[in-house]
Amino acid sequence: EEELKFRYEDFGPAGKISQRDRIEDLDLSLVSFENGVRLNVRPSTFEPERFRLRVVFPVNLSHVPVDRGGIAELAGQLLLNSNLRKQKLTELTRLMRLHGINPAFGVNHGTPAFTVSGPSTELPFALEFLTALLSDLDFDDEFYKVALGRYGGLFQSTMTSASGLGLREALSSFAGGDPRTLLSHPRSFANSDSLSDTVNWLRKNILDGPLEVGLVGDFTADDAIARAAATIGTLKRRKAAPKPGAPLTLPKKASRQEGVVDIPASASFSVALWPVTSPDDPKHNAALGLASDLLRDRLLAIVREAVGASYSPTTQIYRDLVQRDFAFIGMISTFDPPIARQYTEASVRLAARVAERGVSAADFDRLREPARTRFAQDMRNNSWWLNNVVSLAQSRPEVLDEARHHEKIIDEITAEDVNEAAQVFKSPNPTVVILRPKSVKQPPDAAPPAKK
Repeated sequence: EEELKFRYEDFGPAGKISQRDRIEDLDLSLVSFENGVRLNVRPSTFEPERFRLRVVFPVNLSHVPVDRGGIAELAGQLLLNSNLRKQKLTELTRLMRLHGINPAFGVNHGTPAFTVSGPSTELPFALEFLTALLSDLDFDDEFYKVALGRYGGLFQSTMTSASGLGLREALSSFAGGDPRTLLSHPRSFANSDSLSDTVNWLRKNILDGPLEVGLVGDFTADDAIARAAATIGTLKRRKAAPKPGAPLTLPKKASRQEGVVDIPASASFSVALWPVTSPDDPKHNAALGLASDLLRDRLLAIVREAVGASYSPTTQIYRDLVQRDFAFIGMISTFDPPIARQYTEASVRLAARVAERGVSAADFDRLREPARTRFAQDMRNNSWWLNNVVSLAQSRPEVLDEARHHEKIIDEITAEDVNEAAQVFKSPNPTVVILRPKSVKQPPDAAPPAKK
């Protein structure tokens, strides 16, 4: 039997560096190769003898065809479930285990990201694997069927998950029913043209498009840059970012949607989204984060502790990575089906009262302390550095200044700043979605999904 080895260890002459900058205060090296590949490197011993790599591809839902919702997810499955021309997928799977690395591909609201982590000694292999993946995939019908089957599993898990389906439905309503926000049924990708459509999307947006690689870990910057020059620096010249389609739009009016779906009978799922229009800068974002914490604090005190209607109400903030003006703050809860509507509406009213009454001095000090701790911990966390700074340092240079002020910004926020940010909950156009399980007897007016 032929010895198992990786057949992509030599990609020819190393790529030439066209520009190299050193950001001393952040211990960050920014490199551009002549082929257009960007590399951002930050050595760190926060995780001894480990590395993390992340590639964020600069596309979002506006790059998804109107009739092809989910094509980014399908393309990612095809990327990770195809042979290379010199290596079979079965061999690649064994090689990943032997080298102890863990590649993954995910899509967040249309924006794909490739990540891989492992021992620092395996960084050369990880870069070789990434280079081969981007340059020498072997597409065929059989592997497309495998990818489509895995996409079908993702589709099914979303359709039977209260949180997965609820968040998708809420985002769709929030964006005015934009079909690009939903996953298309696997059958829509099963026709004869779907392989070529998916491959073309994958090539244009991922294999041939802009490439910015972020690296953090226990290595020297010079060694990581040299390894990258010998691998991703040899790729063919990158093409410009693809032209997006229609941008995502914020809601112009309030909407409420209730539906009966095939989810576990134990609880109904509710989500409310409010559009965020505040400026995208560190101070406003930190104030918005504290306003979100304030609402969650009120939900825990009243909805969970006082009346016991929900065990874990939570809040979250989302701002699109590509289209920064598409942003919202969400409130997510689970309730017993018979009281779902009553307590969802009560929670939305509670949010409006938070905006009206604001935060007291005592509550402001109490909420700021855990936030101060989180911000300080971020500065010693490789994942935070990679996801928020290093992987975006050249495409979004403003993150460098954000990193410089990240730990201190929480001390610059005042109660007035939080109260101003909390006005988001007074927005006249929130999006509310409630999903109830089929197996529970429904009120007569809740059986068909309806928008009001």
